[in-house]
Amino acid sequence: MKRRDHLVRLVVLLVVVLSISVGCSSKSNTGSPKAPEGSTAPTLTDHQRELSQGETVALTAELVPVPGYEYTDVSSAERTADLALLPGNITASAFHGVTDTNTGKEIGFLALTVPTPDDAMHSPNYAERFAQWALSTSDVTPKEFSGQQVWFAEDPARPNSRYQHAWLRHGTIGWLDGPDQTAVEQFLGAYFAVPFHGAEDPVLAARMVDLPGYVFTNAVDRTKQETVAEELFPGATASMHYVFDQTHVFGGLVLVGPVTNVSDDQLINEVGTWSAKTTGQLTPAALQAQGDFTAGGVTIRHLIDPATDLNYYIWRWPDTGVVGWFATARPDIAEGFLKSFVVAQPVPR
Repeated sequence: MKRRDHLVRLVVLLVVVLSISVGCSSKSNTGSPKAPEGSTAPTLTDHQRELSQGETVALTAELVPVPGYEYTDVSSAERTADLALLPGNITASAFHGVTDTNTGKEIGFLALTVPTPDDAMHSPNYAERFAQWALSTSDVTPKEFSGQQVWFAEDPARPNSRYQHAWLRHGTIGWLDGPDQTAVEQFLGAYFAVPFHGAEDPVLAARMVDLPGYVFTNAVDRTKQETVAEELFPGATASMHYVFDQTHVFGGLVLVGPVTNVSDDQLINEVGTWSAKTTGQLTPAALQAQGDFTAGGVTIRHLIDPATDLNYYIWRWPDTGVVGWFATARPDIAEGFLKSFVVAQPVPR
């Protein structure tokens, strides 16, 4: 399959889609480990252990095992050429062929790319506009594969990539095309049927429950926010997600666990320290209490950082030792979200 045709089309997708977003902040490529030297032919790898140039652990976690299919790496030379074409605000990227193991034939070309995770393009209200730009046509068709919305368009002028599909999921732009619509869509149905909630610890991932009306982005690797959280709670792991309503990002969600032998007052103090270290304050300011409320028996503390005027909501799930906090400038939206999020049943793992 001629991947160059795919990649040129994908680059057009990224340039125009990122130009429609709101509040986008540019980032350079992540500087991930270089692709292995040697043969330039596509190869099978352990995609979570052997990162190619431009990939991150969080992104390759999306290469979930799908029965009957394998992902094949593009050659080192092709990857280098592909990366040179991408705009600078793509923080990670992965390019793979998808092979049907029953026939040995490559049925499609899969590209996963990560724009900045707090970009408003991830909001659901942008979905159709995103699809029209992504697929370079106003004639886009929404489809659903195992609960995931995917946009479809057909381009007879490109037979090798005639049947084109694009989607947004957890902060990642996905693209899959191929010459056989049935084969491509059978894979998509199987691909989205595999549970995926990011690369974080399973105890934390179980708490990332899909909620109607909200979207999370989590396709980011180690960040300053996560690192600081783990330093404040030794022995725990952390993850950070941005949360969107229908139109825009309205806060950052941090989960840390397990956290033991920490009182509520200590927890509040540590979150204040986290706020200072991640926003550049020289001295942590004491978070000011604004009142508490409960959701499903869990107490959620509402405080304000006087140095930044950010609202903080802090809670813990006593059954797992996981704590969470939500930083936002929109308390009018946050309380309704948290009352649904905190009581949501964990995702079975």
